[in-house]
Amino acid sequence: MDENSNFKTNWKSIWIANLVAFITSVASGSISPIVWPYLKQIDVSVNETLFGFVRGGNFLVLMAVSLISGYIVNKSGNVKLLLILSKVLFTASATFFYLMGIIPKAYVYFFIASELLSGFAGGVGSVFRIYVAMASTEADRGKACGIMQLSAAAGIILGPALQLGFSQIPYPGVKLFWVFYINLFTAPIFLAIFTAIVEFGAKH
Repeated sequence: MDENSNFKTNWKSIWIANLVAFITSVASGSISPIVWPYLKQIDVSVNETLFGFVRGGNFLVLMAVSLISGYIVNKSGNVKLLLILSKVLFTASATFFYLMGIIPKAYVYFFIASELLSGFAGGVGSVFRIYVAMASTEADRGKACGIMQLSAAAGIILGPALQLGFSQIPYPGVKLFWVFYINLFTAPIFLAIFTAIVEFGAKH
């Protein structure tokens, strides 16, 4: 966005974006600690090789998609569409993660799909930083980016703290309806899906 005398920092938009970043970090931070324990709960014979290989694929996808997304934004100037897409992908990732426990015979495929989609979501969502830069003037950019980093860091801290609370819900937990149970493994998933819906609404 070109700087000009009429352009002012859109603080309302930046605060909303930072709230979204905070919520995303909380959801991600609450899921990360349970991935390996959840796999072991489903299949005690699962090994670290599978886990490490798939998680490594997640980070590779994230890096590649981040570069591509940055290029797209640089060419189109449209950040909002990619941010919405990231929430859709994140919700799909959480859904596949939940399905591991529902259809354990296919848990490996669901795990791979969940991790790859999570990488895509993270890569696409990385354009959030570009959004903050575009919505702020050069004079305010340092402050805006500082708030962004603080929001993400606070979410990363709160996420595992919430999971500590979720850990008090025993497995298999409480049946909500049909195949939906809430327990120490699924509570963060429901939180992630709920927050994605809230964030989707916030972007509108």
